[in-house]
Order: sequence, then C-alpha cells, then structure tokens
Amino acid sequence: MSIIIGSKNKAIQLRNQGKSYNEINRILHIPKSTLSTWLKTIPFSVRIKDKNVQRSKAVWAKNIVEFNKRRSEKYQKDTKHLIKKFAENVPPISNQNLFFIGLALFWAEGGKREKWNVRFVNSDPQMIQATMRFFREVCGVSDEKFTLRIHLYPNIQEKVAKSYWLKITKLQEDQFRKSQVQISGSSKGKRPINRLPYGTLHINIGDAHLNKKIKGWLLGLGRQINNLMPG
Repeated sequence: MSIIIGSKNKAIQLRNQGKSYNEINRILHIPKSTLSTWLKTIPFSVRIKDKNVQRSKAVWAKNIVEFNKRRSEKYQKDTKHLIKKFAENVPPISNQNLFFIGLALFWAEGGKREKWNVRFVNSDPQMIQATMRFFREVCGVSDEKFTLRIHLYPNIQEKVAKSYWLKITKLQEDQFRKSQVQISGSSKGKRPINRLPYGTLHINIGDAHLNKKIKGWLLGLGRQINNLMPG
C-alpha cells in the first residue's frame, strides 16, 4: 500500500509540475487509466496551462515547418524531373529555325529605336548565346564588330562578371566598354543579391545596314504572322 501511495504522491507532484498523463506514464510506468483516477480532481494552474499551450504551439509550428520543407523539396524534385523530361522532347532545330529564334529574341529584347547600330540587352546566358549565334551565323557579323558593356549592380564584382560574359560570348576582353553601376528605380536597391549575379550584358554592333536589315525582317515576320490562317 505504501508503494501505491508513494507512486500516487509522485504522480500528483508531477501533475502539479505541469506534466501530461503521457509524460507521467513514461516516468512512473503507471497506466493512464490509473492516473486519470488519481489526478482527475487536481486542476492545472493557469501558468501551467499557458506553458502547455505554448509547448503545443511550438511543436505544431515545428511540424508545420518540417512539413513545408518536405513538400518544397518534393516539389523541386518533381519540377526538375518534368523540366528535364520536356527538354528531351524538343525536336532538333535547323539553321532556318535559328533565323526565326534569333529574330524573335531581338523582337523581344533588341534595341528597336536604334538608327545606326544594333543593340541587344539581356541577363540570361542562354538568350545571349542564342543571339550571338544569330548575329554570327545568320547576320554574318564578324567578332571584331562586337562591343560589350555590363550594367552592374552593387553586389557584383566587375572582374567576375567580365570573365563570365567572355566565356558566354567567346569575345575578347578589350571589346568591353566601361561598365555602368546602376540600381533601377523599380527595385530601389531591394533586388535579391543572387537575382542577377553577373549583371546585364549589352551587346552592340556598329552597323547601320544590319539595323535596317533586321528591322525589315521584323516587318516581314510581323506581316506573315498577321496573315496566318487560323488552325
């Protein structure tokens, strides 16, 4: 009997400390049905209730964070798998395709207000590579006619950016003009530091005849698109 009384007193003491039935069961190895009988008249203090509520909230928050992390990891894995799958389904492109691809890229990102030169601006290395192929292979521009300028942001080292764009364009370092450091009015210095790690590259070709040729191509392309029959 004294053992039972001693166990009951320990259970009451633990309950007064804010322990749950599960916790007391793990400590004293007393069935929860017995604990319920012993402790049903012992109320929790407000402080202990608040403590348990906060503990439950912390556990809930941790579980939510872990759940969201697992869901995010699964989403990223599934997304990479789908992107890789779709990439493998792209049919081979021809030189004729390169004409239309390069022209479409220029239509979207080229300097269409220029009169005496040809200018293309972007920060996407794949778009820069595709456009350089368009200029070289379709437009017949020789390498010495290109000049480059980088628009940097405060987090970017100019030397690193130049080295990167040289690899992308396969041009020479002396073809760079003085870089510009700028913060766009829309970002106001809030742009994430990894959004444009190498800045924005400006490609310039001093060729008024090519300027007119590309504008003519765009005019012809636009007309053909507008005259396409539905379906």
